[in-house]
Amino acid sequence: MRIASYSPTDVSVLLGGFHQITGFISGSFVSISKDVQPFKTTRTADGETARIHVKDSTFTITIKLASTSPTNTILTKLYQVDELTQKGKVPLFVKDSLGSSLFLAPTCWVKEVPDLEFSDAVTERTWVLQGANGVVNYGGNIDDSSVLEDFASVALGGIGSFL
Repeated sequence: MRIASYSPTDVSVLLGGFHQITGFISGSFVSISKDVQPFKTTRTADGETARIHVKDSTFTITIKLASTSPTNTILTKLYQVDELTQKGKVPLFVKDSLGSSLFLAPTCWVKEVPDLEFSDAVTERTWVLQGANGVVNYGGNIDDSSVLEDFASVALGGIGSFL
C-alpha cells in the first residue's frame, strides 16, 4: 500500500535565490496558474478541428501572507525598485519537499500589490507576481518511483508503436 504525505511546512518558496518566504496565512497560501494554455482549437465550417500551438511560458503566482510577515517588506522593496528602474526582477522557486511538485521562473516581478489594511486582528496581504520562462511539474506526494517507471514504460511503448 502506498501512503502519500503532505505538510504545508514542507513547501518552500525561495525569492531571488536567497530569501525564504515566511509568514503565510492559514489555508491556501500559494497558487500558480499558467497565463496562456499551450493549444487553441478551432473548428472549420465542415466540422474538422485544427489545433494551434501558442508558445507562452508566463505564469501568475499568488502569494498570501499575514500582515506580520517580514516578506511583505522584501516584496515592497522589489516592487519599488521595479517601479523606479524597471530592474526589480528576480527568480522564484516553489518546491514541495515531500512530493514532486515544483515551479521555477527565472524572471519574476511584482504584478499587483496588496491592499493596505489595518484591523484589530492579523490580516491577509495578497501579492500577485508574474513569472516568465516558467517551468512547472504538477507532481504528487506518493513515495513510490515505480509509478513513474510504469508510466514511462507504457508511454515509451506507445510511442514506439507509432514510429
